[in-house]
Parts: sequence; C-alpha cells; structure tokens
Amino acid sequence: MIGGGNMTRVKRVPYRYNWAHLIPVLIVFVVIMVQIWHSNPQNPTPLFYIVILVLMGSVNYFCKDRLGIWPKNLEQIFAFAVLVVCFWAVLFFSSGAGSGGFKQSWLKVGGWISWALAQQYILNGFFVNRLAAFYKDEKDGRVPLFAALLFCVAHTPNRFLMVVTFFGGYCCVKNFLRERNLYLLAFFHMIISFLILSFVPESITHGFRIGPDYHSP
Repeated sequence: MIGGGNMTRVKRVPYRYNWAHLIPVLIVFVVIMVQIWHSNPQNPTPLFYIVILVLMGSVNYFCKDRLGIWPKNLEQIFAFAVLVVCFWAVLFFSSGAGSGGFKQSWLKVGGWISWALAQQYILNGFFVNRLAAFYKDEKDGRVPLFAALLFCVAHTPNRFLMVVTFFGGYCCVKNFLRERNLYLLAFFHMIISFLILSFVPESITHGFRIGPDYHSP
C-alpha cells in the first residue's frame, strides 16, 4: 500500500502448521491398518515390520528427533534390563511359570518386551515427534490427544482394547514428552498387558485380538 510517499509492506502470516510432517504419519498409519486388516494371521510377515521400522527410523534420523533411546540414556538401558530380568525371575520361579523351561520363559518375556518397545516407539518415537513437528510445539495439547486417538483406532474393533489404548496411550505420551524414556514406558506397557491378560476374562479382552482376527474363536 502506497500513501504519502511511504510504502507499507504487507506482513506475511507464517504457516500455522507444518504439513510436511503430517504426511509420514498418514502414510505409516494407513500402511499399518492395511497390514492389520489384510494380513493372514496364520502367515505373519515379519519382513513388513522390519521395513516399516526402518522407514520410521530413517524419518526420525533425518528429522533429528529425540527418541530417548541412544546414546544419552545408558543408565536407563541398564535399569530397563534389570527390570526385565526381575520380571522374568518372578514369572520363572512362581508356581508353574517355569514349566516351559529356562529358554522358553526367556523367549516369552523377550517377545513381550520387544513388542511393547516396538509399540511405544511407533506411538511416541514416531507419531508424537511428527505431530509435535506438525503443530510446531510439543506442548500443544492436541499432540497427546491425536497420538492416543491413532493408537486407539489401530486396535479396532476390540472395544475394550480401544478404551485401554486411548487412555493408556494418552498417559504414555504425556510421560514421554516430559521424560523422553521409551524403555520405562515399554516395561510398564508389558506389565499392564500381562496383568490384564492374567486377571481380566477373555470374554472381555478377546485375547487382545484386533482386526479380522478379533472374531476368531
């Protein structure tokens, strides 16, 4: 605008959201949902999970995300290992828990904790970091809300599990944004899952089955 010989420049309003960070979230979420609903439960495809984790890890690397994994958290890794060993010991030496043998019990606990760590990484390490970058503020209240919502929807149509994952996921995200510690979250994820499966009737939990496998006997 020109007036009185003076030129006033119109100030550009900066973009409110960084849309480039939302694209990986949508791609990964859609791919995961397709895998859940169109994979054969009798013929799992571990290669898919390796590829998707490498893809997410590459995005994290190029975006220089803070994951709370390495190398600043050696004490947390040690504490995490101690907690897992204690959990295994309780299971192994409790009545009947060690009936499968030393190796089998370790494989079982190793599978549980690996799956819990993978889920926490997908939820917090990837979705939360990308949503925080999208909103340009990790303290934005929509970050934990929408991350928990994605986590919840991924567990359809198991209504019990959807409720648990929404509220549990919300709490996990809030903790992650404060502490940046995936290991502790993975440990408690495993403990809570174990307790629910042990004490809540399968008629309610449906064995944590999701997708088309939900209606399996």
